[in-house]
Amino acid sequence: MRWPQIAAKSRDETNDALCAITLAMLRDARGRPDERLLRRALRDWAFVVPQLDQRRVPGEVQLALRWVAASSRPLTDLLDPAVMRAVLEALRLKQDGTARGCRDPAPQAQGPGQRCALRHRAV
Repeated sequence: MRWPQIAAKSRDETNDALCAITLAMLRDARGRPDERLLRRALRDWAFVVPQLDQRRVPGEVQLALRWVAASSRPLTDLLDPAVMRAVLEALRLKQDGTARGCRDPAPQAQGPGQRCALRHRAV
């Protein structure tokens, strides 16, 4: 069982967000693995709680995760507005480049033009 405290859809969305943030926080460094491999390594191996019968991590995934560890920016880089904007933009977009849908907790309390206003102002 993974992340038993939250629903499967929430786990999936959290995993996607962690992947987007991590990818946005990577430096341009030599030896960057393929984008699909990076996403798979992060999504299927880095951001899951290990089970007792943990599977063997494939060699290419191990290399990709080592590259991520070596190429990740320090969190203090988020103080740079350009870096923070890139992270927020990564959270705003899906993998295919289209904007994510917006889920407001109380849409009936807002006027029609105010939906997702905070998210759009942040980016």
